[in-house]
Amino acid sequence: MFGPGVDNAIEKYLVPSRELLAVLQLWRASQQIVFRYDVIPGPKVFETQIHGKRFEMYNDTVLGFNKSGKEVVRQQVEEPIYIRPAERVNWL
Repeated sequence: MFGPGVDNAIEKYLVPSRELLAVLQLWRASQQIVFRYDVIPGPKVFETQIHGKRFEMYNDTVLGFNKSGKEVVRQQVEEPIYIRPAERVNWL
């Protein structure tokens, strides 16, 4: 349907690599432009099959740095989940 570049991009987004998944966490995590990043490896937290391909998720920590090399964001891949008690489900 689309060209090979588009199909390749869709495939990489559906089943991202470990590094891509970490880098995607930087999106909108800071109002500063990230010029460089580092990934600190973490433990495996999930694995499954997506479209017949093996997918493994690691709770890596990604650090984003601004132009001068100062750390501006530190984000983990696995985001926390907060479950409200039943009596406070709709509370703000």
